[in-house]
Amino acid sequence: CVCVCVCVCVFVFVEEGGSWDLSALPILDASDRVIGTLSQSDMRGMTKCHLKELLLPVMEYRKAMGTIHNSQVVVEPTTTLSVAIQKIVKEDVHRAWIVDDGVLVGVVSMTDVLSRFSPYDFTFLPYFLRSRL
Repeated sequence: CVCVCVCVCVFVFVEEGGSWDLSALPILDASDRVIGTLSQSDMRGMTKCHLKELLLPVMEYRKAMGTIHNSQVVVEPTTTLSVAIQKIVKEDVHRAWIVDDGVLVGVVSMTDVLSRFSPYDFTFLPYFLRSRL
């Protein structure tokens, strides 16, 4: 899995996330536990007067930009899709990080779920081709 350590600056996400076509990365603490999510929505409101904030560690950036979301959804590989969706909706987030014995092993997002059950063809999206459910 691709992730970002709590001590890494946001610029790394902007630079690397774009080349991997990622919309979000998990934020891990020193013990490799998921403690947050850095997503493209955290970039909303970014103007040239905020560019210096890109050099801040991810959690400091989120605090400075007011994008801290206190809820994280973490599920196990044995969690049913139904339960994962319920948790995502209840916490008003977009994704659930999948953790097995404390190790991050994947992610399931509402985009994944909707694209799986939608009558529309999402195969033109590079992300969809790599992440089929």
